[in-house]
Amino acid sequence: MNFFGFMDESGNLNNDSSQPYFALGLLRLYNTEELLQKIISIKARHNGLLVDKYGKECKVSELKFSSLKTKKFLSMYEEIVKTCLSYQYFYFSVFVIERSKIKQQNQSTWDIYLKFAKAHIRSNCDKKHSIAILADYLSRPKNKTSFIGEIQKIKQVFNACMLESDT
Repeated sequence: MNFFGFMDESGNLNNDSSQPYFALGLLRLYNTEELLQKIISIKARHNGLLVDKYGKECKVSELKFSSLKTKKFLSMYEEIVKTCLSYQYFYFSVFVIERSKIKQQNQSTWDIYLKFAKAHIRSNCDKKHSIAILADYLSRPKNKTSFIGEIQKIKQVFNACMLESDT
């Protein structure tokens, strides 16, 4: 069976970051069309409930749990989470690490990110199945290995790309 794997990070690995944690999530799905249609329907029913920082009503685009400021939006998020959890082949895993526990050992933040991404994919993707990884876009430093090239070295990965997270 072939899966789609959506990967996104929270926090960053820079030494100057004030964020104490770094997290890397992986959402694995079999057929994305049916679930996407359900989520679009839920978001459409809730349009107008969400407001931007200036108080203007806005359409629901990328969902960010950090944007939950009041309980007013909680019902939409609860409905989406329940829908996802009831979806066949829905699988989500997250890798969280305290930044202070990361040993740099002359590695760049890009190299550390690649190491964590590869380990997370390997530990959460069954070797009997294949997966295409769609990761949140991160700017690659010059003269560094490409994300796609490194991720495609994993036996289970048959394709990979990086996209803006709202895609």
